[in-house]
Amino acid sequence: MTDDLPDGLTFLTCQAGGLPDFCGGTGNSRTVEYDRMTPGLSTLATITASVDAGIPDGTVITKTATVGSGSALDPVTGNNTSSASIVIRNRADLLLSQKVKKLSQRRLAYTLTVRNNGPYEARQIVLNNPMPNGTHFLAVESGDWTCTALPPGSVGTLACTLPSLPSSGTTTATLTFEVKATAPESVDIVSIATVSAATHDPNLANNTATLVIRVSGK
Repeated sequence: MTDDLPDGLTFLTCQAGGLPDFCGGTGNSRTVEYDRMTPGLSTLATITASVDAGIPDGTVITKTATVGSGSALDPVTGNNTSSASIVIRNRADLLLSQKVKKLSQRRLAYTLTVRNNGPYEARQIVLNNPMPNGTHFLAVESGDWTCTALPPGSVGTLACTLPSLPSSGTTTATLTFEVKATAPESVDIVSIATVSAATHDPNLANNTATLVIRVSGK
């Protein structure tokens, strides 16, 4: 039996006759081979694959397998090929929120929380937080995230990535900013953060979190 997994799938495991010994092939091209099968015998081969990240919700994936014999004549070849299709329901609703704590009159610590409302795992997640107006970067407690380092005192966008987040999972990162000395005596600091993922998100309305706090720049 030969089974070439189509684009959008990645091979994980193969078992045939309850054992992996009959399985062969490489990558997404797999084979299952028996020395002989007596009349009336049937057997089961199970190939497990994962759906690649970024496959849009509603994508139809069709897989075809074929069977043949290298020695015995098969008088009916019309039933040697079988195909099966599945509709990918691969979506995850990410929700972003943020809260702020004053460490001092001019230092602000923002805690960004990302929750996966599901129903499936979210993959290749990106969190972006531009430095709020009138501030510069001090530090980040990234937790599970991998964040692009910004030199202390710099401005720009802090970008963090996360490989995956399971359904109902939450994760946080805490960013510390300092209000510039040149800021007005009283100023509204506006922090706008966004989150996105390679997995289809059916609700983008909760992917942005905006927080406004009034502080003194003096």
